[in-house]
Amino acid sequence: FEPLVRLAEFRNLNLMLALPGRLSPAAVKAKELIRSGFLGKLYGTQVFQVKDQTRLTRSSYHDSWYAYKNKAGGGHLIWLGIHNLDLIQYLADDPVTKGSAVCRNVGGQPVEIEDAEALALQFKSGMVGTFHGGYYLEGGTQSGLKIWGSKGWLRMSTFRHTSGSKTKLEMDWQSSHSA
Repeated sequence: FEPLVRLAEFRNLNLMLALPGRLSPAAVKAKELIRSGFLGKLYGTQVFQVKDQTRLTRSSYHDSWYAYKNKAGGGHLIWLGIHNLDLIQYLADDPVTKGSAVCRNVGGQPVEIEDAEALALQFKSGMVGTFHGGYYLEGGTQSGLKIWGSKGWLRMSTFRHTSGSKTKLEMDWQSSHSA
């Protein structure tokens, strides 16, 4: 990233890493396991991203640009859900080719954006999956994914409780791969 940093500094521009989940130690290990065939042919995935509903109850949020679909482009899905949708495509090296979605404001807050979404996905390889996301919690965050294949499965989960305590990452897998 050094050339980009130098260019941004030279032009006095901000530079940020989008979709940083790809660089987490768990994602690096998961990518290695999948690439090495430990899960075999990938069959299905379940992905979720849930955050706190309390942010949507604040009048400052109601008045902000990100509460309006025409200004923000969308709600939870485009703001937070995109991170795990990107991550599953990156890990599987398999883009989504078809999908259907239901997006709603289930919490009833006076915002124009969705606070909940459910998606059905088909990937280029034929793998199928689901994504569920929304602003549901009193506080904190929950996110993760599961992938099932012909030789095993993998699960990654991230949790942070309301108290603001340290984020907890869990990852495990099982494989019948000969190695």
